[in-house]
Amino acid sequence: MKPHQYWCIGRNFSDHAVELGNPIPEKPLIFLKSGGCLQPGPELSFPFFCGEVHHELEIVLLLGNNLYPSHWTLGLDLTERKIQSELKQMGQPWELSKSFKGAVALGAWQTIKNLDELADLEFTLKINGVIKQQGFVSHMTFSFDRLIQYLYDRFPIAPGDALFTGTPAGVGPLKSKDRLEASAGPLQVQWTIK
Repeated sequence: MKPHQYWCIGRNFSDHAVELGNPIPEKPLIFLKSGGCLQPGPELSFPFFCGEVHHELEIVLLLGNNLYPSHWTLGLDLTERKIQSELKQMGQPWELSKSFKGAVALGAWQTIKNLDELADLEFTLKINGVIKQQGFVSHMTFSFDRLIQYLYDRFPIAPGDALFTGTPAGVGPLKSKDRLEASAGPLQVQWTIK
């Protein structure tokens, strides 16, 4: 399954907002990634203009025919941090830092019947055997249900769209030959950086 587009939630973990020196939002912070951003993996590469790509591990939900999540997986919201910082300083949109070719990597989709199945989910990212990110769904500022309702009320979401639900603290740069291991419940995903 290849999502049509990715609706992404910024700063949905307070510890991540703090680590980047950003305020904790009072309402969901939304940005988009093109459906064409997906790179199949497991080897990941980045465009020539990307100098400092950061990992951001997230729970990703796939919206079904009734706009309720039908599947979930782990995903990397890959971010060109230097470009993003420059764009923020100029008050410009983030697309070049967030929606470049290859800015999304996904694990295998897992079927869900109800979001309650994910309520106690913990997710972890190791790089070269060292834990870099660890998050709990219960620590999100805005719940899955609240995010979906917020999007539904304001945006033209559609079946086949995916939702990146936010990343915990610990984001950082990736380098060539890094080995990434992501896990959540029964799901295990591995990527390597070219």
